[in-house]
Amino acid sequence: MSSDKISRMRKALGTINASYIKAKQAPPCFSGDELPALKRLPTGSISLDWLWGGGVVCGLPNVVWGPEGAYKTSLALRIVAFNQSRDPEFTALLLDGSGSFSGMLVYAQNDLLVDMERLFVVEVNTLEEGVEIFRQVATEGLVDMIIIDDLAVYATIKEQFKGGFKLGTKQEHSITDQSMATQAGANNTFIRRTRHLMKIHEIACLFTQQVRQNFDLYGEEFIMGGGHGLKHALRLNTIQTPAAKDKAPIQGSISHTSANAVKIGSAVTFRVVKMAVDGAQNKGTRVVTQWTDRIGIEPGRDAFMFLSETMDLITRVSSSVLFKDELCLKLGLELGLGFSTRAKAEAWMTENYQMIYDTFVPNLNLQPQTTEIKKKTKKTRETKKKIDQAATTAIELTSDPNYTHFEENEENEEGDTENADD
Repeated sequence: MSSDKISRMRKALGTINASYIKAKQAPPCFSGDELPALKRLPTGSISLDWLWGGGVVCGLPNVVWGPEGAYKTSLALRIVAFNQSRDPEFTALLLDGSGSFSGMLVYAQNDLLVDMERLFVVEVNTLEEGVEIFRQVATEGLVDMIIIDDLAVYATIKEQFKGGFKLGTKQEHSITDQSMATQAGANNTFIRRTRHLMKIHEIACLFTQQVRQNFDLYGEEFIMGGGHGLKHALRLNTIQTPAAKDKAPIQGSISHTSANAVKIGSAVTFRVVKMAVDGAQNKGTRVVTQWTDRIGIEPGRDAFMFLSETMDLITRVSSSVLFKDELCLKLGLELGLGFSTRAKAEAWMTENYQMIYDTFVPNLNLQPQTTEIKKKTKKTRETKKKIDQAATTAIELTSDPNYTHFEENEENEEGDTENADD
């Protein structure tokens, strides 16, 4: 292609992008040599950061789905707590569709060490309210991460929620009108109406979703709600399930083969269902890590499970633990490094977690910042005030009888046509 033709093409792309920027949307056109690098939010776990290519992808929709009790919400809170320890200005918003998060407040603060001053929780009644709150908070750049917990609950649409159910009217039967197709369409609409905001502001957006039981016994034991359209809209799709019970964490330094071992958590498997982003693992890749009750993912156990179950670089003979030569070479250690018990191996990995992490997940630093975190800063108070206002505005807007399903704001979103779905 001639240089004149290239310059004309670049000029045309610039004109197209300018119209999108004016409409406060992400510019869609890039030449091959100027594609923007994706930003990722680290989770603090070597297993997950390796699986996801560095962490949760910012600017694109990510979902973690799985059965009840698989620590989906706990994982999201742990990611928040870890990034709060690294960045004193890090804030997050949690949209609670089930209204049950209040029961986790003590657990989140005392066990997962979440700074509740910088985590803002909004209970959402309808799907429309969730979208409007998301839109206002993201547009003003109030938070660094948004958690939607859980996406399956947000299938409730305004027509089924408003006005109650009166005998002798159509509203009496509206609660039965919600089919699987309606839920799938609502889930898809939520992501379709918010993904351009994620991209513009590079927000780390993590959806959690409950699975459905697959009763026909063909294929997977669990299936994901939302249909094929939802899977297509997502860029990072991971299923989280409890793993084999014999891999569960045990109390203290008791041998894992001991009959007196006390289980204090669960082994958790993460498997990639879809990964449509750069530098990440292929579809079907899985990792196994351990979730310890009232603590979360412990560094030593996380590294041990990653190196032994995922990378197959640890050999266990009786109660002793031996590192394979490939791992010693990778870490620059003496060949034949070993430990008499798993507890000692995990203790060593805890002390050298940063070195192991940098070996397998380079270009990210897990060390917390030393800046002192001040409680109730001015920015925190202002952010809470704005989020409360956004929630109030969303309720007033969606309660308006003239409000239509996902009504567009022509002034702020001009140009948001069907091209935004391409």
